[in-house]
Amino acid sequence: MSAATLTTTDAFFVAYQERAGILMHLGAEVELAGTLARAAVDAAVAQAVARWPALACTLVRTVGGLAWRTSPQPLVVETADRSTRERWRNTPIDPFREPPFGVLWIRGEGVHVLAFRGHHAVADGQLFLAISAEIVIALAGAVARAPVAAAHPLGLTRLWREVDVVASLAHARSLAREARADRSARIALREEVPGPIACCDRRIDAAGRRAIVERAAAHELRPPWLVAAAWMHALYAWNVRRGATQPVFSLEVPVSMRRGPHALAGTGNHLTVLTLFGDARLPLAALARSLWDDHVAAIRRRDHLAIPLLGAPVRLLPWPVFRRVAVTTTSTGFATSHFTWIEHDDFRATLRERSGGALVVRDQGFYTPVCLRMGVALAVMAWPDELQLALTHRLTGLTAADANELADLLVAVLRDPT
Repeated sequence: MSAATLTTTDAFFVAYQERAGILMHLGAEVELAGTLARAAVDAAVAQAVARWPALACTLVRTVGGLAWRTSPQPLVVETADRSTRERWRNTPIDPFREPPFGVLWIRGEGVHVLAFRGHHAVADGQLFLAISAEIVIALAGAVARAPVAAAHPLGLTRLWREVDVVASLAHARSLAREARADRSARIALREEVPGPIACCDRRIDAAGRRAIVERAAAHELRPPWLVAAAWMHALYAWNVRRGATQPVFSLEVPVSMRRGPHALAGTGNHLTVLTLFGDARLPLAALARSLWDDHVAAIRRRDHLAIPLLGAPVRLLPWPVFRRVAVTTTSTGFATSHFTWIEHDDFRATLRERSGGALVVRDQGFYTPVCLRMGVALAVMAWPDELQLALTHRLTGLTAADANELADLLVAVLRDPT
């Protein structure tokens, strides 16, 4: 498989968007104070494209599956109209017709917004945020970076050597049974239909972040699992208010395969997912411990590698057939919700330092795709001085007021010392 050929996972995100009619791109929005010139923005984006060429390509169908091919189209859209921000966020990316990555630059008098979009087929969340951060930092002066070649961590040859096929088949069958049983709670949504997304943002300040870290340490836990358990508690409280009392919830959590010195080499999805179950009636620490223990056990069994191994040959199917067989109730997520914890270098401090204070990040936000049945996803950015809680929700499922209520429930759980 060439570096330009999509894996089954990458191609799935294209098929899911086409079949379900929902957005399958990630987004990051950065508000900058300072002076920006078009030449600087173009140079910063060009640097990213030189390092990750697929960002400026479009998809073609080949006998080996979908593949990226160079497409000479501009990636930067410049405007002074701030109303374009929401349209940009909610306009699907068709990677067969346009590049899978783009930047909306909303000019202002000393304050600008850079809104980044990237189709999930070209980048997982870790890579997408790294690309966006690199572009922002490069506004202070681009530094040439050569692309690094590295073997895909989910390549079939590597998986075949490292994963037990029999165990993988058993795990795949168990996932199919879970999808049919549908035993975990569904979020009480207004409707389960496609529609625009919106973002609901909450911040836990430095003192609150420190309290969560200390609380996790007291129970010999890592902070992400305490927050994941809090998300389950918040969802349960939300459902109970609406008469739904099923206490078993499940979260789909990513397992990143981007590790080592070349972690950011190569586009596409270098991740897998695990679905973890928990009883939301358990005390927070006990629920967090249960989730963590299950996660560790699944990793040791290599459950997270089963579907990438078994699904690898599917990418060779003709595209109409692939679209039909790849998008199923198992592959589209039967969990209650998504949960993602993100730790990233603080690009805000780096930009301030490299620009000598001429460019300053005033605020930042990000959003993720939302599976059709879930309606809302939680992503947590662990900054050095705060936790940023980003709830991406589909407006057909949760109104802005609904999302704010759910976010308030989550923050209340995190601030409760009991």
